[in-house]
Amino acid sequence: MKNSSRKPKLTLIEPGSTDREPGSTVRDSQGTRLWRKVLRENPLNAAQREILKRACVATDEADALRKKIAVDGEVIYSDGKPLKAHPAIRVELALRRFAVKTLNDLLRDQRPKRPVGRPPLGGIGITYEQLRRSRGELD
Repeated sequence: MKNSSRKPKLTLIEPGSTDREPGSTVRDSQGTRLWRKVLRENPLNAAQREILKRACVATDEADALRKKIAVDGEVIYSDGKPLKAHPAIRVELALRRFAVKTLNDLLRDQRPKRPVGRPPLGGIGITYEQLRRSRGELD
């Protein structure tokens, strides 16, 4: 058995920190800018705001992981030889994928809708008779 006398390191988390707007502790984070931009351009209800908040938090977490990867390096070395890619890269990509997919799904209803199917007949704006008259075929 391993030595269980070592105590794990604990980190204090502020009460209610998960219920605040994204970026409330960091004023100019990527998630905060995204939050402001989307709310400025789109009216959202409470449920949509919660979905947006999750996407913004994921963006902030992905940015934090990218900074950690930049410090540690993208490749983990063992005995001076590259061993494998940094494990946080996979998590960062998953967070970014989640944020993009969530925003795409959230804002899908906000985009203008295109008509379904083929355009109506007479796409050039005149009838066949008007075309024949313009050519002088009908008098």
